[in-house]
Amino acid sequence: MRGSMPIVLRVPPAFHWPSLSELNDNIAPFPWADDAEYERYLSGDSVSRHTVLTTGPPPAAPTHSIPSVPAIHLLTAAIIKSNDRLFFVSHNIGANEAREWRLARVAFDDSISLYPSCTLDGRFLFEFYICHPADWRYNAVNQRYWIQFHGREDILHPSLSTDTHLVRPSDTSDDYAIRHNLLPFRKWLNITHTDTFIHGPFEFATVRGRKTRDRICQNDWDILRQHTSMFQNPLPSFDVPTYSIHVDRGAHVAYHDKALTNVLCFEASQTSDIAQDALYP
Repeated sequence: MRGSMPIVLRVPPAFHWPSLSELNDNIAPFPWADDAEYERYLSGDSVSRHTVLTTGPPPAAPTHSIPSVPAIHLLTAAIIKSNDRLFFVSHNIGANEAREWRLARVAFDDSISLYPSCTLDGRFLFEFYICHPADWRYNAVNQRYWIQFHGREDILHPSLSTDTHLVRPSDTSDDYAIRHNLLPFRKWLNITHTDTFIHGPFEFATVRGRKTRDRICQNDWDILRQHTSMFQNPLPSFDVPTYSIHVDRGAHVAYHDKALTNVLCFEASQTSDIAQDALYP
């Protein structure tokens, strides 16, 4: 018929039983070179050595950078010269030896008053900052860090219901805290210890030519993240878009943070009546 297509019939290959050599190849696809090689294998006296070409050297063990702690006389001079006296420190937060990084400032005048030898051995009184709770999801350079305050009675006798207070940094914020019976969370730290010192002293960031009171510049954050082996708590984000809107929640914010309360209770259990351990004049 005109225009018809030819029909192609495909005939399956004829079935045949596998030969003995084919079965042997399936079981042992790498046969012995000869009977002598097989006999040497059975005797167990032959060990062949082969040169293996790897794809590269084995990976080096991870390195943990330990910051170099300046001499105490250099640290003291830098603290006196600094305006904000900020440090990144690592400190113990519980009986299980867990450590966390914190932003803190040296309470220099009270350190001298309570422990005059601080400039000789590096044991200073530190006041701790915390990130404003409205900024937790912001990029690190856009987060605001305010002093961690608690009520006077909560500092002396903390409980699991203790609240944390934040006061907007200003020329009058310390006076405001005093009027409202608020005290900063404090702790004695020896800044010359290699498990404590991370970076400092440094200043708050300058943004668009204006000195801030609560922002940390990227250079200081970069130094902190070079030493993550010194603490277990996470770092803030560094890849969030840099444009952020801060919702003003007032000059005085109070909220409950279980983690901060636990640390406060732990520190209260470690205090003593020794004069040099006093936290407030």
